Amino acid sequence: MKRLIGSAAAVLGLAAGSVLIGSPAQASTACDNFYNNTARSGYMYAWNLPNCSGLLGGDVDNDADWGDSSGSFQGSDTNNAESVMNKGTGSTYHIVRFYDYTAYNTPNGYGCLHPGEYYASDLRDNKLSDGGPAANSISSHNWVSSCDHWLD
Repeated sequence: MKRLIGSAAAVLGLAAGSVLIGSPAQASTACDNFYNNTARSGYMYAWNLPNCSGLLGGDVDNDADWGDSSGSFQGSDTNNAESVMNKGTGSTYHIVRFYDYTAYNTPNGYGCLHPGEYYASDLRDNKLSDGGPAANSISSHNWVSSCDHWLD
C-alpha cells in the first residue's frame, strides 16, 4: 500500500509539473522554425494551412478587412487562416486580436494571441469568443493591450 501511494504521488507530481512548464500554444516544428529564424519582431503572421504552412502574409499594423485590396492581407486571405503567429513587441499593443468580421467588429466572435504563446499551429482546435470555429473565420485583426478570450 505504501508503494502504491508513493507511485500515485509521483504520477501526480509529474502531471502537475507538466502543466507548469511553459510552451507555445500548440507545438509545431515548422512554426518553431519560422518563429526563430524568419519571423520579424513586431509582426503577426497567418497561414492557410495548419502548422504554419502556406503563408498568407505578415503585418506590423492593423488590417480592418482581409478581403479588400489594401493592407497586408487581401482578397482570398479573408476566412482562410488555419494557423497564426504573434511576434509582437512593446508594452502597450502587443496582443493580436483576430475577428470573425471586418472592421474589428465583435458580434461574430474574436480570439487573441499573446506574444508569449508564439503561435496557434492549428486553429481547427480553437474557438472564438462566441463559440464559433477560429479556423477559416478570420476577417480582420488589430493590436490591443488586453484581451478576455485567448486562442489556446
